[in-house]
Amino acid sequence: MHATALTIRPIALPVPFPLKTANVYLAGVGGTTILVDTGFYTPDAWECLQNEVASFTAVYGPLRTIILTHHHPDHVGMAGRLQERHRVPVLTSPGEARLVSQVWDRSAGRRGAEFFQTHGVPGPVIDTVTREHDTLCSALAPLPRVDPITVGVPLVLGGLEFAPVITPGHSPAHLCLWHSRSGTLLAGDHLLPHITPNIGWDPYSAPDPLHDFLAALAVVERLSARTAYPGHGLPIGAVDARIVELRAHHAERLRTIRALLDSGPLTGYEIAGRLFGTDLSPQETRFAVVEALAHLEYLRRRGEIAAGRRHRHVVYTSQGPMLSRTES
Repeated sequence: MHATALTIRPIALPVPFPLKTANVYLAGVGGTTILVDTGFYTPDAWECLQNEVASFTAVYGPLRTIILTHHHPDHVGMAGRLQERHRVPVLTSPGEARLVSQVWDRSAGRRGAEFFQTHGVPGPVIDTVTREHDTLCSALAPLPRVDPITVGVPLVLGGLEFAPVITPGHSPAHLCLWHSRSGTLLAGDHLLPHITPNIGWDPYSAPDPLHDFLAALAVVERLSARTAYPGHGLPIGAVDARIVELRAHHAERLRTIRALLDSGPLTGYEIAGRLFGTDLSPQETRFAVVEALAHLEYLRRRGEIAAGRRHRHVVYTSQGPMLSRTES
């Protein structure tokens, strides 16, 4: 096989989250196999992944490296177990490498509780979210030993060469892999085919994650990828058209939020309820709140809305005193 002929095997693994499955990818040329993302540990997912790795490496050579697109549990979930089993390095971007250990520490749940309380989330919901975080910390053990890649330098793994593309937004230092010879983008959760990636503002975010996401879409657009392999769902063929759809979605979401604030000051939790409804699981509530906050902060930073205090909570308003991120 020619060293530049890339073979990718998508594997949809079950996850105990609303999307039901998460994709991992085995990629290989003669003599080299890498695994991109690892899914979330359940006995069935572990057995399935081990079987897929065994059959793929029998053709393309042993597993050499695990790459993580980002630190979320449905992507990092089995990395530690796989690293112990196969004795291979686990790589990701420098920012995501820090987050693997930072976020999946039980103390992070307490910091998150304070953040959500500030933005109006009720105490019982916060308690459930905190317990869920502690449960995830246990499920992700053992965490892998993660090494950072060198940003801007081609990632050469045996016969495979990828350009790392940092695409913040869904996660602060989200990593995509670009194989230019085949026009293939391993996109993680930066691009999804049928839903929009959750863009959230939380204690671990950059100051303006929606701006970062939109800027990263432009970076990916310039690649002119033929195919993008997402973290959930089927491969995306019309990559540029999907990018246009994502931009339009966020533009519409921003218009909706501006209109909601015309009726008076609202917390991030109240905005989330108006956007997504209130009949949500704790995990869905968390996603809804951080998604609303990302859009609110995008508007605030551009002077289109303001933020202030109502009792102990941050509220956003069409008028009023400005509030810096450090005060929130």
